[in-house]
Amino acid sequence: MMHALKMMAVILLSSLLATSYGFSPVLTRHVSSTTSTSLAAAPCASSALFGVATTRLSSQSSMFSVPSIFNEKDSRPVVLFDGKCNLCNAGVQLVLDYDSASKDERGNLRVAALQSRVGQILLARLPASQRNKVQSSIGGEYKSIVVTSPNKTWLNSNACVYIGKQLRGPLKWLAMLASLTPSFLRDPLYKLMSRYRKKFFGETPECRLWDDNWDMRFVDDGMFGGRSESDDPFADPSKVSDESDEEEIDVENVLPPNEGDTVRVVSNKPIVHNHIEGYEEGLCSVGLLGTVSRVLNQKAYPKSVAVAFTLEGKKFEAHFYPGQLKRE
Repeated sequence: MMHALKMMAVILLSSLLATSYGFSPVLTRHVSSTTSTSLAAAPCASSALFGVATTRLSSQSSMFSVPSIFNEKDSRPVVLFDGKCNLCNAGVQLVLDYDSASKDERGNLRVAALQSRVGQILLARLPASQRNKVQSSIGGEYKSIVVTSPNKTWLNSNACVYIGKQLRGPLKWLAMLASLTPSFLRDPLYKLMSRYRKKFFGETPECRLWDDNWDMRFVDDGMFGGRSESDDPFADPSKVSDESDEEEIDVENVLPPNEGDTVRVVSNKPIVHNHIEGYEEGLCSVGLLGTVSRVLNQKAYPKSVAVAFTLEGKKFEAHFYPGQLKRE
């Protein structure tokens, strides 16, 4: 079944690239600003140069940093996909099998399900205009695959073209051809495929993918407090562990860690700090390891646990609810 879906994914991706022969060569780029937790949509303007449409931003937005995912040791882009879609799973398995590893011997791309904590936090970085293209406001249905890097994002057919360029074989050359024409010529085809993919190919309650180098290809959800591949590599990526989607922190009953404890920041939502030097657009601490430096009175200070971090040679301290920390 998976082999047949992989072949269908190849055919559909090839059709998408060959039909359009292109995408907008200028992609959304996010640069620094002082906004982090409230990201505004940036309207686009189009122009034509030698018959090729380009897209530019009339204003630019920022994305807060997530150093637990994008850091000096690993800054590879992450492909976010619908973990409950059979066709999407087959397409991502294709990526795992045919990644050319031309830029990194571990593979050019990493993957994570949109339903996972990793997926939700990376989606939260995007401007509202892009998030609305990825997930429907009615029913929460996912509409687009996403490729995201430390400072760039690709959606819809642009994401497919970018992925195609990272593969080996004919799909890479089709993707290269696809860079010659604008995305508005092929996005309608992509959106049509996206709309009917579950109707034609079905869906699964769980994400079922595998790669021999799992730890190098998948962003581990356990780092954020979700299910880890060490627990169950085939677990449902949309499940969160022992807490609701709203993540209500019971500050009265959760026992805080002790001073000197090594803790990891865990959450299914971004925890963004704006006071850290060098991260003007904000730094998301979820997934980071730190040492408890102080424990304050919970009744007087709900965020009673102060944690010290060292990141790229810089030291900083931040405060957390006890329920946002996991002893290591």
